[in-house]
Amino acid sequence: AVLLAVEELRKRKETRVEEEKGVEMFSTDQLYTILMEIFPTLKVEGSGLWQRCVRHALRHYPKYFVLGPRRQKNLQFSLTRTAEHYIRTVDPATKRELGMLRQRQVGGEEGAE
Repeated sequence: AVLLAVEELRKRKETRVEEEKGVEMFSTDQLYTILMEIFPTLKVEGSGLWQRCVRHALRHYPKYFVLGPRRQKNLQFSLTRTAEHYIRTVDPATKRELGMLRQRQVGGEEGAE
């Protein structure tokens, strides 16, 4: 889901390039907004669901994400080559379906009630 949102950030040109290294950086603040748009059924006001999911992904999957300096409230991060390869090679419909599958897994518990 995070990689889907990163791809959308790029389409909207809401990234910045770190001048020293020439690396494209993303902000978690922008990512939360896009995730709520992509998966509106999981939007629970004030729950912090996406904040927790994004922070977990960034901290526990170094194969895909590199954290920037932690000087700001919102985390800054870039993608690894593995993540870039995934974004470039996987079919957009497949990525969306994977995101929807994950949404059903997470939201399935609520829907059963």
